[in-house]
Amino acid sequence: MIREMLLGDTSRLRYLMRFPNCRRLHEESVAEHSFFTTLYALFLGRLLGGMPMDRLLMKALIHDVEEAVTGDVPRPFKHSSKEIESIWQEAARPAFNQVLVPIMGGSDLAIVQNWTHAKNFKERDGRVVAFADFLSVLGYVIQEIKGANFMMREHLGNLNEYLDEFTNENYEEFFPYVEEARKLLKEVE
Repeated sequence: MIREMLLGDTSRLRYLMRFPNCRRLHEESVAEHSFFTTLYALFLGRLLGGMPMDRLLMKALIHDVEEAVTGDVPRPFKHSSKEIESIWQEAARPAFNQVLVPIMGGSDLAIVQNWTHAKNFKERDGRVVAFADFLSVLGYVIQEIKGANFMMREHLGNLNEYLDEFTNENYEEFFPYVEEARKLLKEVE
């Protein structure tokens, strides 16, 4: 089990780079992204209060574990149609299990459910993880642009659309943070 944890599929997350289809000044791995998503979920969870932090942090930490097998697929493509989203979700489950089973000796139902519902907008902690995931992407893109990677500006339109997902009534308690994020986006436009 320790060998699989340290050298198995999960170790790929430190080598898998995000934004594979564009130039990057700093190559951010999926592992780094997962760290920042988890850190931001911790901050948001503490600010908003009233949710089990262990479940929230587990969801944030494992939200992209399947990428150890699938690699990072750019969000604009992954969400370009309902059909592609559905196919992606079907492909992600066996990929997640491929990572989990060698370590856990089987599918641990609690971990599988937390991964499945990691960004479920119907659950409060899922909304926190979804927004923390967005903030991780936003922070990375802003850092790249401020570091003179002007090619990252092509992602600003997608980020504005992504941010718009957090403006419906399900995310009402996030609205002050959504507005802060919108101001940050405008600074680099």
